[in-house]
Amino acid sequence: MSLAATCQFEFIPIRARLLPDLFLGTVVPGVPGILHEDSGNKIQIKFQVFEMNVRKTKHHEKDMNRTVTRLGLLVVMLHGSVLHTEEAEDFGRILDPTRHHLGDSETPGWTDTKSKPEGFHLKVVFDAKPNPQPLQISMLQRHVQDSWKVMLNEKEIGGLQLKEPAVWTRIPIPANALQDGQNTLTLSVVTADSKDDIVIGPFHLDDVSFKEWARYGRVQIQALDEETGKPIPARITVTDTSGNLVKLAEAKSAATAVREGVIYIRQEGAPAALPEGDYLFYATRGMEWGLGMKKVSVKFDEDTAVTLHLKREVDTTGFIASDTHIHTLTFSGHGNSTMEERMITLPGEGVELAIATDHNHNTDYSPYQKKMGLSDYFTAVIGNEVTTRLGHFNAFPLDPNDAVPGGNKGRNPTFLKKGDWPEILPAMRDKGAKFVILNHPHWPSIAQGPHSVFGLNRASGDRASETEFDFDALEVVNSGVAPADPLLLFVEWFALLNRGERITAVGSSDSHSVEQMVGEGRTYLRSNTDDPAKINREEVYQTFQEGDTTVSLGIFTEVTVNGRYSTGETVSGIQASVNVDLRVAAASWIRPRQAMVFVNGRRIAEMRVPTRPGSPTDQRLQFVLPKPEYDSHLVCVVLGDAVEAPYWPTKNQHTVGATNPVYLDVDGDGKYSSPRETARARLQSLSAEKLMVALQGEDPVIGVQILALAVREWPEKEKGALKELARKLSKTDSLFALYYEFAYKD
Repeated sequence: MSLAATCQFEFIPIRARLLPDLFLGTVVPGVPGILHEDSGNKIQIKFQVFEMNVRKTKHHEKDMNRTVTRLGLLVVMLHGSVLHTEEAEDFGRILDPTRHHLGDSETPGWTDTKSKPEGFHLKVVFDAKPNPQPLQISMLQRHVQDSWKVMLNEKEIGGLQLKEPAVWTRIPIPANALQDGQNTLTLSVVTADSKDDIVIGPFHLDDVSFKEWARYGRVQIQALDEETGKPIPARITVTDTSGNLVKLAEAKSAATAVREGVIYIRQEGAPAALPEGDYLFYATRGMEWGLGMKKVSVKFDEDTAVTLHLKREVDTTGFIASDTHIHTLTFSGHGNSTMEERMITLPGEGVELAIATDHNHNTDYSPYQKKMGLSDYFTAVIGNEVTTRLGHFNAFPLDPNDAVPGGNKGRNPTFLKKGDWPEILPAMRDKGAKFVILNHPHWPSIAQGPHSVFGLNRASGDRASETEFDFDALEVVNSGVAPADPLLLFVEWFALLNRGERITAVGSSDSHSVEQMVGEGRTYLRSNTDDPAKINREEVYQTFQEGDTTVSLGIFTEVTVNGRYSTGETVSGIQASVNVDLRVAAASWIRPRQAMVFVNGRRIAEMRVPTRPGSPTDQRLQFVLPKPEYDSHLVCVVLGDAVEAPYWPTKNQHTVGATNPVYLDVDGDGKYSSPRETARARLQSLSAEKLMVALQGEDPVIGVQILALAVREWPEKEKGALKELARKLSKTDSLFALYYEFAYKD
């Protein structure tokens, strides 16, 4: 038995460009022969089924009906026709054939829908009969960047996919969800203050269940600690055999956080459903753990156990892993991670100290954490990303019942305008903040970020605006931002340290969503406990202030100088050399490459990191440095390859580990003096006539600070000569060149 059908209709250019996306999901397994042809200004679609087995006629009739339904829907989309009533009765029906433009901006370039938006809420009313069996609703979506929820009769049944191109979204309708008579399907944006403009529609009610349509099989997922055999929380990534993320069905619950191709599970594991086929399952738990991987064949309507084993590969004993920059949709109002989902993702990424930093909101994780039985996995700190027109600051700890810095409870209108930092920073401390971090100083761009707006000189650390940087820390690693130069923020941080500002470097994730890994960027703090439930918060604040921390994006570093001194400490009794012991550790799926030692921001030593592909790295690199001429700060930075694998993709084109400074008391006076202080002492003995000669033989680090002090403090009549001196020195060394570029760029 064979059957052939042909549909022919006018070619519409704007819609024809979407043809490959519109075909998504129209080919039914076992029903070959769907073709499309462009013949002049017409497209022809042919559908053929050959050699039907009579014994399987009923099954193939269903498959054929589904395919004919989808082809009919395709005709509607490309041609604008509507299926006849009798076809709808047999094969499902169109609930709404319109392609709606939702959002708030006119889009004259969108010729397949109205350019004027209909707002952020859409209601589709239709008649139906009760459904004793599950069904599904299909809808075509395009240009979706924010979270949108779909509700049926005032109950949420799913959401749109975060995808730019045109794709079909199919949402299961539970049994008995349809009412006899009028039903209402609503679509609305979840993200507060959304600027999203999307195209949605047509909407189609399928007469088969989601499970039947996709030929789903069930999987039960579990992650185990390889050494103890105990179940653990984890991030599970699922792809097809080509490496493409796949959508998980029947996985969303109060115990999971699910996005396309990703499910975070608690220690008890979780079920999910997938179309029949072969898949790759990956288990990860942040940068300290190895990788669990298994190829799994899913069979229609069968149960498959998927158990993945993870091994702790990076020993961080004596340190706790913190993320100082975390958001939720619940209180930040954008992104897509609800508070409950965030509580699940934190253990799944091995974050032990979670600092809540929703925008302009003092967020307390503890009640949610306790309610969900997750108090053993991390310690929560109440914080706030104080969000201003010029710079964002993470401040903690704060009182959840208090007004936010500079405003009322929940918002801070004072700082939503451009204002002076001398007003903003004290307001945070007045509310109890013991640590304040300047976040992503190059956001939204290098030119528009606070460092550039205030005129930061990348050589001297001076600001053209003379604004005081009275924060405690600088975010030098943010895994949600992709810098072109991985060392640029380090260069600026070194300049601030040279100027004498004790600023701690931190790393964070800035995660707003489930799929963007919380804790991908992180900060490790030395701790008296390795139990994440028993972390002493007061000790945490003190450790941050002392700078006994390291920064990580995939690579863990630990430094010891002269056998006993570490980050935040001052080395005394320096003899002829400085001995640096740098530990570099990474999981087997991360590859460190280059270790560098910076003294006062100048790279003075580097070494390749020995690694073996597929094996964890844990190396101790030894550097013997000559004794500096004056007090100095020492920082180690390690760069590695980016991770492109779907289970832990880095937005940054690198991985990195870095220490905070170890301070060197070279002159033996029992304290550390910054290059700025050393420069000030030398400048006091220099006249204008002697300055040129003195600077030509001076270490550029000190020379730049001497020049910067003279420019700021000497009489106006000397300014012309100082500019000429800076121009001449810019030809002698790159640091003088950098100073001249920023001091005189106008």
